[in-house]
Amino acid sequence: MLRAPNEKLYQGKELDEELDVTLYNFEARFYDPQTGRFISVDPAWQFFSGYTRMGNHWIVGRDPDGKVWHIIIGGLIGGGINVVMQAINGNIKGPGDFAVAFGIGFAAGAVTTMTAGAVSGAMMGTGFWSGAVSSTAASSAISGAGGFTQGFVAGGIGSGMGSLIETTGNAIAFHDMDFGDALMQGGQSASMSLLTGGLIQGTANGFIAMGAGRSFLDGSLIMEE
Repeated sequence: MLRAPNEKLYQGKELDEELDVTLYNFEARFYDPQTGRFISVDPAWQFFSGYTRMGNHWIVGRDPDGKVWHIIIGGLIGGGINVVMQAINGNIKGPGDFAVAFGIGFAAGAVTTMTAGAVSGAMMGTGFWSGAVSSTAASSAISGAGGFTQGFVAGGIGSGMGSLIETTGNAIAFHDMDFGDALMQGGQSASMSLLTGGLIQGTANGFIAMGAGRSFLDGSLIMEE
């Protein structure tokens, strides 16, 4: 039985060869494999050039749709989780409490995402700021780039920053603490989150790296003799 050719190739994206033009459809824009560049600017402008893909780190990077909404997604997830937790603790007594809880969680989730990306970008060589506004952290987690070391540092610092913001904000908003006491409580929570978040992300990143034939510790390629 004849089967249709597989047109989903590079990064699982469809190869479009209509009108004698060979381009990959990344949804938000088209990618030209001949030049190694997208043919239109990145709507999220993730790197120093809007035409760049994955900060020119194409071996370990992944771009799911040619643009990025990861900071907003991280914020929405963080906001939703904090609302649920504050509701469980009996702190949501009206729309105002809901909005405050969501805002604190959104800020914590967004900062966690940006911080982890910034650290990953700095470690991968794509740049601190480029990593903060791009999907560098997600790309690293998917590909196992940097192994345990990068996962531990990026995941730990990102989790710590998010926990600091969330715990401090909740302490002030829902427990009437003054800023100094709330910040101290946030610092304690951040210390624990830094360790646990780092271990979780580092271990996951290390095993992903191993699955791709790379070193568990640093994600380097293992050369067979």
